[in-house]
Amino acid sequence: MTPSIPSATDGIANLPEELPGIVILNGLKMCNYKQPLYRELLIKFLNSKRCEADEIRLLLTSGDRDTAGRKAHSMKSVSGILGADSLSETARQLEETINSGADNLLHTHLESFEDALKSVINGLDAAFGAETDESMEERRRQSSV
Repeated sequence: MTPSIPSATDGIANLPEELPGIVILNGLKMCNYKQPLYRELLIKFLNSKRCEADEIRLLLTSGDRDTAGRKAHSMKSVSGILGADSLSETARQLEETINSGADNLLHTHLESFEDALKSVINGLDAAFGAETDESMEERRRQSSV
């Protein structure tokens, strides 16, 4: 039996039942099942990581492998915390490829990372596309009244 998503105690979380590329229950677990916090992290990820594959590609093109590797490492960690397990795995592979200098695998791993990121971003866009950092702040203010 698959565990279900716990109910939000304050009623403001409004999480979707499913998100492509994300195991919601895994992400909630990392957030102590605090749905408003998890929702906020998902929206922040959507707003800040949308172009991460392009940024890594530009860094690699300019020869800045160190920064590109750090960005891949960050994506591995952040996506793992959110429950985006496939994205985390492709970021891990990309990080290892960048750090090892295995240029023959770089294109393949960058494309896999980009595809996994697009899947997650498209799902988050569908669920939260109109949400911004400002609207999250307003939601937080309203819930504390």
